[in-house]
Amino acid sequence: MTGGKCRALAVVAGLGAALYAVAPAVASGDPVHGTRRALVPAGVGRTDAPQPAATKAGPAFVCAVTITGSVNGGLVVPSGERYCLKGARVNGTASVRGGGDVIIEDSTINGGLRSTEGAAGVRICSSRVNGTTTIQNGQNRILIGADIDDGSTECPGNTLHGAVTITSNRGVIELEANWITGGLTLIGNEGVAFEGSDEGAEIELNRIAGPLICQSNSPAPVNDGLPNKVTGPELGQCAGF
Repeated sequence: MTGGKCRALAVVAGLGAALYAVAPAVASGDPVHGTRRALVPAGVGRTDAPQPAATKAGPAFVCAVTITGSVNGGLVVPSGERYCLKGARVNGTASVRGGGDVIIEDSTINGGLRSTEGAAGVRICSSRVNGTTTIQNGQNRILIGADIDDGSTECPGNTLHGAVTITSNRGVIELEANWITGGLTLIGNEGVAFEGSDEGAEIELNRIAGPLICQSNSPAPVNDGLPNKVTGPELGQCAGF
């Protein structure tokens, strides 16, 4: 090996060591965040059971953090990050901050799901939420169950034990093949069923134990010819759904 090549390799190795040395473990209020767990001295901070490791991904269009296993004390998805829960169990409320994005697959949330600050996106597939689900002021797609419908990727329905409220969002909305035990309310949303459509939110093939209420949505919601089973009243734009 020539002297020039040796010097180049030494420089690269030195830069790599320097970058690793200055990259701190992240300590935050979230149970998991970053490429590895924060190093916290004994007796300081959370006293919950050890949390699962989170893995960092590369490009912005994939998961920034992927979570599996149990998370105690709830979970907060920070602004500008996409968290993916796959086979996870969150004991506490899951919250999505403005600009955050969450994908929940084959997971359970014991404490409800809350997104009121303008999430970039919410996707829930084949999962269970024990508690209320509130999604407000979102700026992108809200997908809660959709089995290869309208060109979307497969997303089996969910069990939502609690009221579901979706208000003042500005993006695609679809709820399909879910079991909702506390009623469903959509108010003041502005978004089509899917790109290129002139129809509003799709609400189809759901079982709803409670009222189905739709008001001031533009365009109006549709069931796409796939009726829901609703045990409570069907009011407003969703009458007869």
